Amino acid sequence: MAGKTRRSPSWEALRGIRLAGTGLPGVVVLGTRYFKSGRDFVALLARRPAVRVELTDEAPYAQLLVSVPDPDSTVAAIRGATGV
Repeated sequence: MAGKTRRSPSWEALRGIRLAGTGLPGVVVLGTRYFKSGRDFVALLARRPAVRVELTDEAPYAQLLVSVPDPDSTVAAIRGATGV
């Protein structure tokens, strides 16, 4: 993990194009999104809060962007588990 885990304005954080996974605009985005310098893993549901985790260069993805019920406790749990 690169040290950045935070609440995210979910849909605004999307980048690249979806080549693996599924999506209905404004409803759900699940899968891998590819962009010029890498790829992201995304699991977003409409009108749900999300967290964004930026990963290290060694990770297969640049970031994880995931809808969660409670972003604050999710961020705290990730930071507690990773020490970041």
